[in-house]
Amino acid sequence: VIADSGPIISLAVIDKLELLTFLFDDIKIPTAVWSEVTADESKPFYQRIYNFFEDKVTPIKGPNDLVFVMDYGEAESVTLYREVQADFLLVDDKKSQSNC
Repeated sequence: VIADSGPIISLAVIDKLELLTFLFDDIKIPTAVWSEVTADESKPFYQRIYNFFEDKVTPIKGPNDLVFVMDYGEAESVTLYREVQADFLLVDDKKSQSNC
């Protein structure tokens, strides 16, 4: 699965990031999502996100050509989903879903 920042933050807030490991064998996030979810170290869920995802960051190889139709993290999520031919894309935005 490739995860975007919205679902990651939502799961971190309720302290349920481990659900991802029960549902998916392999979890990856693009660099832009990592930047978004680790931008504010003062958030109470920061350390949970950092510890869970620090070894799951995967940079995209090609250009981020979807940045004109969605935010940067979502665009990289869709791009990485396509590049690695992932089985699932975990997003919370309809624009992302329609560009897969």
